[in-house]
Amino acid sequence: MIVPSPGRKATVLVVDDVETNRYVVGTWLRRAGYAVLEAATGGEALAAVEAGGIDLVTLDIRLPDMSGIDVCEQIKAAPATAALPVLHLSATAVETADRSEGLRRGADAYLVEPVEREELLATIEALLRYSAARRRAVRLADHLRSLHDASLAATAATTPDELVSSAAMGAGAIFGATAVVVASVGDRSLVAVASPDREAKALPCPETLPADVAAALAGGGTVDPRDLPALPVVTEPDGYLAATLTDKGGSSLGAVLVAATPAPSPDETAEARLVLDLFTHAVSISIENLRAYDLEHRIALTLQRSLLPEWAAAPHGLEVAVRYEAAAAHAEVGGDFYEVLELDGDRVLAAVGDVVGHSLQAATVMAELRNALRAYALEGHSPTAVLERLDRMLRRFHPTITATVCITVLDRAQGRLTVVNAGHPPPLLIGPGGARLVHEHASVLGFALRGPEPVTIDVVAGTTILLVTDGLFERRGETVDDGMERVLDVATSWAGTLDELCDRLLAEVGPGAAATDDIALLALRFVDAPVGP
Repeated sequence: MIVPSPGRKATVLVVDDVETNRYVVGTWLRRAGYAVLEAATGGEALAAVEAGGIDLVTLDIRLPDMSGIDVCEQIKAAPATAALPVLHLSATAVETADRSEGLRRGADAYLVEPVEREELLATIEALLRYSAARRRAVRLADHLRSLHDASLAATAATTPDELVSSAAMGAGAIFGATAVVVASVGDRSLVAVASPDREAKALPCPETLPADVAAALAGGGTVDPRDLPALPVVTEPDGYLAATLTDKGGSSLGAVLVAATPAPSPDETAEARLVLDLFTHAVSISIENLRAYDLEHRIALTLQRSLLPEWAAAPHGLEVAVRYEAAAAHAEVGGDFYEVLELDGDRVLAAVGDVVGHSLQAATVMAELRNALRAYALEGHSPTAVLERLDRMLRRFHPTITATVCITVLDRAQGRLTVVNAGHPPPLLIGPGGARLVHEHASVLGFALRGPEPVTIDVVAGTTILLVTDGLFERRGETVDDGMERVLDVATSWAGTLDELCDRLLAEVGPGAAATDDIALLALRFVDAPVGP
């Protein structure tokens, strides 16, 4: 929990085999406002300490069953009681050597009887004050350690649901209490509740508990859970400490609430609120980062979709199908593109490329490359010359960016396909005589290395040309050849339309909802030769 029960009187265990001594010391302590327990032997003392609820022990040295020094050693050796203050009181072991041994073996103080009442009470008060400070330091250290772990978990969240759930579980772990997080992330308002014995799950925020309730929650310092009827899982009987989630401009993003059971003392409330404020600051930053991340992704995706049509016009004598699948919503958009371009009555260019990286910059560079490719090709440059010019353009205007591009030019009149590949996954050809991957390629664009050499292949009507980006098949531990073999297996076992082939590849080869990279597919089938003039 956040704090121990406040206002409880400190309990002192008085250990002495002489009843008179126990009576005198106990009377002094009771009159000073302490609760007192008594023990006449070392065994009784250890049993009472193990039972808990004791804040300090006054311990005689000469006991009938064991030495008080041995009792102290056993108390200090147990992790649960190591911090329990022990004060030796002795009328017989009064030499310097006795006092030195008692302190060396774990006692926090050593007084020789007869002792004055004021001196005894002052010593006990000092020991309890030191013990309380030590407990606060340990508790704060535990909170800060948990705060560090919870903040890292919130920072690592990549979706609104994950962030809100992580924040609720983090707050619950920090304070060991039920925690509620209400947050507005992007265009969604979510709520999650976590308790020490149950994980959190983000749910849509009920209309009766809007995300901007944060200001009202945090204003009074605590909240009665009966004021949160929309959260029936919140059953703590007492109030909640609350802190507001805010953006840089001070606008409300939501709130974090932590059950305060039992009600904390003022000092403990200040400590808990400090930790809670630090945590809500970390969560607020995570929300803003996620919002900015989501905004960039939306912009890049909109840009990319506006530049890549969902369909491609098929020149006469060809069938064409294209697909573009963006990665999962939490991933940045990539730089994948495709292009189908009729160069003249006989020749058709089909190309696929991938700008390395995932960002808004990758999407904008993709647009530049695609437009430049079209311009160079329409000017009449060969595929090799087109890629050489794209390489120079990258090196001049985007020296830190690289890209892979594969260009194919189909000459339907001559029944010939020219393939020029700059570091891209190999194109797949499926014809009446079988299937093959065209592995020949040169370096990626952007390094000014040897340009790609063209590969010329004879093709006949009915040949399918399939170009893909690596997001379709890329898996950890697999090579490009391994992935393309899986593409080959699916493609060669399918005899339907090109649209159906693209859908099947996405379903059977693609990573589905777990995609972390964009996917571009271009399938082109040579149906027949062009009609002459």
